[in-house]
Amino acid sequence: MKKTIITYFLTACTFLFCASQKTTSYTSHSENGQHSIVINDDNGSLEVKYTGDISFSDDETAIKSISQDGYLKYKKNGKKIVVTADANGQIMYEINNGDKKSTLSADEKTFLTEAIRVMIEYGVGARDRVERIYKKGGSKAVMNETKNMKSDYVKSLYLEYLLETNTLSANEMTEIANDVHFFLQSDFEKGKLLKKFSAKYLSNDATAQAYLGAVKSINSDFEKANAVKAILNQPLTQEQFSEVLEVAKSINSDFEKSNVLKEALTNNKMSTAQFSTVLDATADIHSDFEKANVLKSVLANTKISSAQFSEVLNATSGIHSDFEKANVLKEILKNDKLPEAQFTETLSVISSVGSDFEKANVLKQLAGSDIKEEAHWISLISSTEKVSSDFEKSNVLTDIAAKMPASENVKSAYMKAAKTISSDFEYGKTIRALK
Repeated sequence: MKKTIITYFLTACTFLFCASQKTTSYTSHSENGQHSIVINDDNGSLEVKYTGDISFSDDETAIKSISQDGYLKYKKNGKKIVVTADANGQIMYEINNGDKKSTLSADEKTFLTEAIRVMIEYGVGARDRVERIYKKGGSKAVMNETKNMKSDYVKSLYLEYLLETNTLSANEMTEIANDVHFFLQSDFEKGKLLKKFSAKYLSNDATAQAYLGAVKSINSDFEKANAVKAILNQPLTQEQFSEVLEVAKSINSDFEKSNVLKEALTNNKMSTAQFSTVLDATADIHSDFEKANVLKSVLANTKISSAQFSEVLNATSGIHSDFEKANVLKEILKNDKLPEAQFTETLSVISSVGSDFEKANVLKQLAGSDIKEEAHWISLISSTEKVSSDFEKSNVLTDIAAKMPASENVKSAYMKAAKTISSDFEYGKTIRALK
């Protein structure tokens, strides 16, 4: 049988409160619809096991219903209650291993009431209870009751119910977003809850800002990235976009940071200041592959000014991989994007490519761009001298020969570069290409 196991951070986790010298262990585990809670602290031990749907009476002093095949077992400091339902749905109790019965004594009722209060705090019957609270007091009552729950998992259940009602006002949604980092400590539960926010609510400026504030409180790179991506499916205001960039900069994982930046760039336009912030965040990426992907996304999604090209070129020079650096340079040269003012700067970055193969390919692409100035043609030809491979150098010069202007100065630079080829065959091919 396929098993689904959900284990939260609280599972098998021990909290040590050194200041008060108290130790509390809390284990919560769910498998195939069977739930188990075990707690041991200085006040004693508690064990709750149950399966099926359980609901409590409105005054929360008795069990109102339990699934036909369900059961509830409660044990605290040696005192036990087992609850089941008979064939007619009548609730049956077994107190301290006694016989099954439907009617309890006054003391047994007191014990049951105390047990229900404890079980509620740890999420037993949560779905039915939060629905009942909402019907009576609305979202405010649910929010107030959420504060009393003992675990992030249970708090998350209550808040998720509110989000799923799809009837909350913008102010209510903003309040929930603002309170996420106060209610929940677990990154997993924060991320899971934030992903429940719909685009309808996130289109509200106040809610979106509160949402991003909650995202910032997540420490896990994975959960933080997934949560912030939920808001990237819509155009952001300039203020929101700046907030997203701050979130991206706080992500340590190269993969997650790169993905957030790329998605942010797809649907949004950057201001001049934000452009620099994006490149600052990109500079923090250690992976050449991820860094190159972000830079290519910047080039593909943004109309870049001449000054901003210099920023991109500077970021490109920080890529160590020849392959990745060449790929970004090819994107820069695509569709005649390169401004003439950045020609020399671009050649300098191309020269830093160590691989003759990659360098030659980029130089050939540059030769195919709209080069207007004679000095730029001479600089391009001179740069081929730094290609060590005769084969690659000859290929670049042959390609240039078909495109360069018929100027004596340019031809002179061409002949000078050709003479640096050692191979007679490659040299002859290069000279014959000159018209």
